[in-house]
Amino acid sequence: MEGLSMEVKVTVVVIDRGSPQVKLTKCLESVAKQTLVDKEILLISPKTELDAAVDMHLVQPATVSFSQLLRLVAKYAQGEFISILEAENFYLDEQALAKNLADLATNKADLGVAPLVVLDQGTFYFKTNPTNVHKLVTTNNIIPYMRLFEAFRYVQGSLFSRELLVDVLAEQAVKTEQQLLYYLVHACQKAVLLPETLCCFVLTEDHQLPVFKWEEDYQYSNAQSFVQAIKQSDYHEEILDRIQLTIGVR
Repeated sequence: MEGLSMEVKVTVVVIDRGSPQVKLTKCLESVAKQTLVDKEILLISPKTELDAAVDMHLVQPATVSFSQLLRLVAKYAQGEFISILEAENFYLDEQALAKNLADLATNKADLGVAPLVVLDQGTFYFKTNPTNVHKLVTTNNIIPYMRLFEAFRYVQGSLFSRELLVDVLAEQAVKTEQQLLYYLVHACQKAVLLPETLCCFVLTEDHQLPVFKWEEDYQYSNAQSFVQAIKQSDYHEEILDRIQLTIGVR
């Protein structure tokens, strides 16, 4: 992947499923305050009237599926990179997008996962990412990371290329945020652990962090799929006792 330019635009997708206006306003204001200049706000909400500025507003029912939301994002987002944010949550650091986009550029990556910060009853809890000397998120460690670290069970702490999202949606039926992150890691050119927090997840009785859920198509590594591909090719498990060899002498 070619190095990213700091001219790259980021589309922040705010998903509102009928949240109180005060929460939606706080979320949108946190996006507007981001120091990254080239950004746009794509709001998907059942509300028809807003008291905050957005670049694009798609009116959708609160019950619209996550799969349909992603297809709307792939269709309407104009940025080269995408960040998803629920209306209940917000950006804590005004430089969150700029810092993490710069890190993606340095590492020539098309996907990054940021550390998790949680706001629970007025107290912030900062949770570190896995300790990984290479900073890489791979097909070999994504399942253990999803099991052990809450930041890998949803996609709001991630920053990823729009092209990558389009590729995933062309091949997979994505129903949850956890599935999306899993498929993004498998389809990306390079995924890294981001250094700065991105999304502040606000815990309430009705808004909890997702738990890990095993899916039938999950694999701990690509080894199994490689073996299956080999067996489906012109492959012989046993070597023939005799191999006919013809040598031509000139």
